[in-house]
Amino acid sequence: MARTSTLANLKSDIAFLADVPAFSATTRPTETQITRWINRALYRFSHRHAMFGTRFKSDTISVSSGTTSYALPTDFAALRYFRFTVNGERQKIERGSVDEVDREDTDSLGWSTGRAYYWLAGRNVVFTDPKASYTVTVGYVPELEAFNIGGTAISDMSAATDYINSEGGVDDWVALDVAIAVLDFEDRDSTALRMQREEVEQRLIDTLTERDADESLRVRNTWDRNRWQ
Repeated sequence: MARTSTLANLKSDIAFLADVPAFSATTRPTETQITRWINRALYRFSHRHAMFGTRFKSDTISVSSGTTSYALPTDFAALRYFRFTVNGERQKIERGSVDEVDREDTDSLGWSTGRAYYWLAGRNVVFTDPKASYTVTVGYVPELEAFNIGGTAISDMSAATDYINSEGGVDDWVALDVAIAVLDFEDRDSTALRMQREEVEQRLIDTLTERDADESLRVRNTWDRNRWQ
């Protein structure tokens, strides 16, 4: 069963770590500020988690001639790959510069040659003009699954009973991060809590990045990096 932590529990843990009374509308920082800081900490950890590359999802994007910009999946955090199939073979879409994308757009053959480029632009991806219709598979790291309202959707926590799936101790990291902010707000020494946060973060990295106890990664056939191995 997944471990969870409510917003109320997080606030209680933060008050304990910072050695301050329970937060309210009259405390400094106020309870509203603490809620905002908790959500910011969750977003920040979500981004760091994406850099660990510990989650994987795939989706598809339908592209067509004349259209080059497409929306990325709503829970997209970091890219693993773009691939498409041409002449019966799956090909990787290469990362390119803006100049490369513009230059390849003048190729009348489009993606039929097996050559395609992309570059990321905010929440969108820009491809070279495919000159035809294709289905692109995007492999990506999603936003942190622990950052949910009731474990169902990415959103800010607001109600006391809203909870996160605190796999690996995400709640510990968030509580420490916000407690440090409280101590800094009060101009108090936060060195000890910063050291604890580093220890918790390392444990999270170890836990979230390697969950396969069967075998380690090893080099396999790499004769053609554009093919599925």
